[in-house]
Order: sequence, then C-alpha cells, then structure tokens
Amino acid sequence: MLRMGKRKILCRLLTPIGKIVLEEYDVSRPSGQITDTEPLEFWEYELIIAKLEPHWQLFYALLWETGIRVSEALKLTRKDFENMGVYVIRSKRKDHLRDHLPLSLGLFSRFRLLFQLTRMQRVFPYTASAAWLALKRACKAAGVRESIHPHSFRHGLGFRLRREGYDIAVVQRALGQKDMHSTERYFKATLGEIEAALRKVNT
Repeated sequence: MLRMGKRKILCRLLTPIGKIVLEEYDVSRPSGQITDTEPLEFWEYELIIAKLEPHWQLFYALLWETGIRVSEALKLTRKDFENMGVYVIRSKRKDHLRDHLPLSLGLFSRFRLLFQLTRMQRVFPYTASAAWLALKRACKAAGVRESIHPHSFRHGLGFRLRREGYDIAVVQRALGQKDMHSTERYFKATLGEIEAALRKVNT
C-alpha cells in the first residue's frame, strides 16, 4: 500500500495557448518506496489520456511509447525531436550518450505542431510534482485504480514488449536499464495473466 503525505506545491503549468502560469495546490503523493508493480494496461491508458489536458496528453503519451523516466522527459528540448523520434540521455548512464527512440507518426506529428505554435526550448516546463498531480486527477476522473503513478507508464512498456515476445535483452536496452535484474520483473506473471489462465482451464 502507498503511504501518503500532504504538502503544498507550486506548479508551473502550460496553458493551451502556450502561456506558463503558476498555481499552488494541496496534493497528496506517495512517499517512500512505490510498491504497485501491476502493469498499466492499454484500456487504462486510454481512459487516463482522455481525461488529461492536451499538454499532459503529450507528456504521458511520450512516457507510454518510450518508457522514459519522468526526470528524462522533463529535460527534453525541441532539438531532441528529430528523425521521427526523440533523443534521450538516460539518467542512469554515465557516458551521456543519447538513445534515439522512435515515435508513432501520430505522436511525432503532434510534437511538430506544438513546436510550430510555441517558441519554448524546453518541451515540458513542469515539475515532477505537477506531472504527478495531473495524473492523479486524471485517474480519479477516469475511475481507474489510484495506485497508478508516472512510473507505471514505463512498466507498461516493459510488459508490452515481453507480451510481444521480445527477449529480456531487448527489453533491457529499450528501457535503458543497466542491471538485468531490474528487467526480470517484466517476465513475471501478472495478476491479470494468472486470472486469464485460470478462467481458460476452468471453462
């Protein structure tokens, strides 16, 4: 179970017309170790995206397609989006080399449109707390489990790759993980898979 702690945060939010505003919120967010490891399913993702503001839709769609960490996404600039993808410096790498991660045509086109409408260099001028708050509100509005957190989008990609039959080395490289033990979690059976197996053998 997640432990919750209340505090005030000052969020830098980007309005649909490109104006940055500051808003103060009382927000509860998990402290300590996040224990929810169930993957984010596609139907949950669709419900959440539908409840997010357009700029947050871009943010979480990027996390869904690439599996990058929130800290990595917040550092991106418009120059990082090239060749139908995004160049990312992995936070756990010491060589500071960039990985090129391909994006779907639809998502890449939306970023290109954003760059035409704004002159911002940083693509996401937010804080991690603001990203958490936006997701928390969307989950509540969508009626999905409250344990979903920004890292769930990264977990979702790992499980999707495994379900498509890719081996552990591919999943490890796609997520930019140094330790293969961290990747092994995606090769364990999920509760949904266990339930589906039991239904199949009992019908």
